[in-house]
Amino acid sequence: MDDADRADRLVTAARAAQLGGNAARALAQCDEAAALRPDPALRSTAAPVRARVLGVLGYPDRALEVLVAASSTADDRQAAQLAAEAFLPSRQTGRTADLQRLLGRRRYRGVALAAADRTPAARLLALRGATTEAPDPWAVHHMVVLGLDLIDIEDLHGARAVLDEAGVLARGRDPSSASLALAARAELGWWTGDWGRAVADGEAAVARAEALGQPGPLARALVGLARISAARGRGGPAGDRLLRARESAGAGQAAFLDHVASVEGFAALTVGDHTTAIEVLTRPGEADAAATGDLAEAYIRSGAPAAAAEPLRTLDRMASTTSRNHPAWAAARCRILLAGDVDEVAAQRSRWDRRLSGLPFERARVLLCAAETLRRLRRPAAARPLLREAVAVFEALGATPWADRARGELAASGDRRPAPGGRSALGLLTPQEEQVARSVAAGLTNPEVAAALFLSRKTVEAHLTRVYRKLGVRSRVALSRQMRSGEG
Repeated sequence: MDDADRADRLVTAARAAQLGGNAARALAQCDEAAALRPDPALRSTAAPVRARVLGVLGYPDRALEVLVAASSTADDRQAAQLAAEAFLPSRQTGRTADLQRLLGRRRYRGVALAAADRTPAARLLALRGATTEAPDPWAVHHMVVLGLDLIDIEDLHGARAVLDEAGVLARGRDPSSASLALAARAELGWWTGDWGRAVADGEAAVARAEALGQPGPLARALVGLARISAARGRGGPAGDRLLRARESAGAGQAAFLDHVASVEGFAALTVGDHTTAIEVLTRPGEADAAATGDLAEAYIRSGAPAAAAEPLRTLDRMASTTSRNHPAWAAARCRILLAGDVDEVAAQRSRWDRRLSGLPFERARVLLCAAETLRRLRRPAAARPLLREAVAVFEALGATPWADRARGELAASGDRRPAPGGRSALGLLTPQEEQVARSVAAGLTNPEVAAALFLSRKTVEAHLTRVYRKLGVRSRVALSRQMRSGEG
């Protein structure tokens, strides 16, 4: 066997090692192949393997450099694959200009890259489908990337379908992508209010990422778990997870370090420490819509509404230059707090109320802001129903500090009825028990639940036995009814 054949076989072996979760071995085999055959063709073939390994080891900046360098001598098919592979590290590092250069330089066998297409990830996947002649062994990873992009553009139903399918496929086809799939599903659960499932997915992602030595997915999962802990007023666990996320991300993942700061600021805002929130959220970095909205709200609540003008202008620019609603509704929430009359509050609410129906926590925050302003405008009767609904949502999510704030407003509005609340029987379940219960209630069989949640059948059966006992039910039908009602 000559050196060229041996190099090709080493790249094939490296791909298999990466898919199996052995990143160190895959990287060593890529290095050995490059030493045997240092030509552009091999570099283009090996680059996706090397980049994927560098990404999971916590070096997305180096991964992106490998892909950009290889693209200069790649043919159309290889260039499309390199561009698809560059999507995730470009997001992690904030170096989107590198991705745009890869996207804009070719037509890839006549497949036009229309700017009007909804998501960059969808374009990349279409390119891979048009340019990959054999079945793609990394399809699971690119499904996860698409799911993350669908979350970004707030197509949460589409993201759920893609990520659930990726989770099932990852177990048998691409175990190395399972941790990223779980972390992405946890991120989705934050937005949809399925926090029990999000915590279970996030904890499973942490365990898998730690076992496989994957700092990138580990940092993503820890940030997601910290955000939920912060919303629930569990500052200690949130801080611990953010510290671990910061250590895992390292200097190479600038976007994740910005996300850490975003959650730190949100945690301070949650407990009413507006000074700390402002200090954290004004540190140098690239703030996302969530952080910018929280900064504006912190300024307003600290008695400095004029200072909120600049972050509000930033949100307006974000809303006008992207297809996302998040910057606009974050700005609307803050403008409700600043509103000088009832009509302005009503106008902002009517614009966003329906659009936020699938985002319970965000909608409850808008309700709380609207009610606070209505009470300030001496309309306590109009504020009460909004506050009662906000309390119910915050309680259901376990967001205790937010529920307490809404209850305080409710009492101040003159409401004499007991506020909604009280722990339901579902609160007795652990996050993984709740996830199993919800999957069964959705009609999945035990083997299907095991595949979807990356558990053994025996573990699912054990969880289900405990769920039955805690909820006082004896059948799957009764469990489904209980999960729908949310009552014990």
